[in-house]
Order: sequence, then C-alpha cells, then structure tokens
Amino acid sequence: MNHIPRHADSTLAARIAPPRSVAVVQLHSGYCVDLLVPDLSGLTLTDIATGLSRIPRFVGATRGAHPYTVAQHCCLVADILAARHHTLAMQKAGLLHDAHEALCGDIISPVKAALGRHVVHELERRLQVALSARFGLGPMIWCQPGIEHADADALATERRDLMARPAWPWPEARGEALDWLAIEPWGEARAHTNWLRAAARLGLR
Repeated sequence: MNHIPRHADSTLAARIAPPRSVAVVQLHSGYCVDLLVPDLSGLTLTDIATGLSRIPRFVGATRGAHPYTVAQHCCLVADILAARHHTLAMQKAGLLHDAHEALCGDIISPVKAALGRHVVHELERRLQVALSARFGLGPMIWCQPGIEHADADALATERRDLMARPAWPWPEARGEALDWLAIEPWGEARAHTNWLRAAARLGLR
C-alpha cells in the first residue's frame, strides 16, 4: 500500500514542467494533478483506493466502530448496478462515480449549497471528464439514470443504517432503502482492499 510506482512519482516531471496553476493536488503515489487542467493519464488505481478509503462519508457523522468511507459507498453502488443487471461499463462507472473525490475530497451537499453548487459541480465535471478519458468510458456515462438511481438508493440505505434520525429533511434523499442490504462500515484497510478487488473484477486497469 505504501509502494510508490516509479512511473507515478511526478517529482522530476514537476521540476521540468511546473504546473499551470496553484490548484495542484499531490496523490499518494506522488502523481500531481492540476485541478484546473486535469491530466489523469498517470493516475493509478491505488491512488484512487487510498484516497477514497480514507475519506468518510457524511463528514464522519455515521454510527459504527469504523468510519463509513467513500470507497465502500462506491463498491455499494457498483454492487447495486450488478444486482440490477446493468452493463459492465455501467458497473465500472458506478465504482468510479465518486473517484473524483480522491482528488478534491467529499464535498457534502450542504457545503455545496453554501458555496454555490455551480462552482463545485464545474470542478467535479472537469474531473469526471478526465476520469472518463483515463478509463475509456463515455463522458456522459455519469449522467445515466441507472447510476443516479443506484446512488440515490445507496444514500437512502446509508441513511437508514448509519445515521441518527434527522431533525430536518434531506432534500437530496430521493431513493428507496434496499431491504436486501444491511450496511456495516468496513474501515480503511478493508475498504481499500475491497475497492481494488472490485476494480480488478470489473477489468479496470
């Protein structure tokens, strides 16, 4: 998990070609991404798994012995799509639908509303287009209704299993909790391993 592939260490490349902006994030492998002009050609699956397995959903306000991570959420969405017999491409997109958060973090809906949703959505769109290019998926695949429905149903199930009863309504909670699923948080190490196993099973490289 701590091994840095030689090709992914961008320290030398950064000396040769400085970033075009100050909006540069360095990933676990050392690979650097300019968020304004993202080039994800050197992005590794381990970079994604490491980032997502260390980011808690719902700013960590979940119940359980371990944080519920974005990596586990992505695995859940991919599993829902598989259970609904969606294509392999859709399952890949489900596993990757929040992969951009490995670069910018999980910006929760209330924070998006406070900052201005259009600002955050433009950043996310830019990263998702780059992810589509990196993994050979269509640029509009993230907008497919199947992914949106699976994501919404995952959210409703997470809310049921992991969250205290809310004092206020959740405007974004439009899905249906899944009766066949009960969520227990995995924690970082298991989420990291399971995300990479899901990626390998789906043929992501």
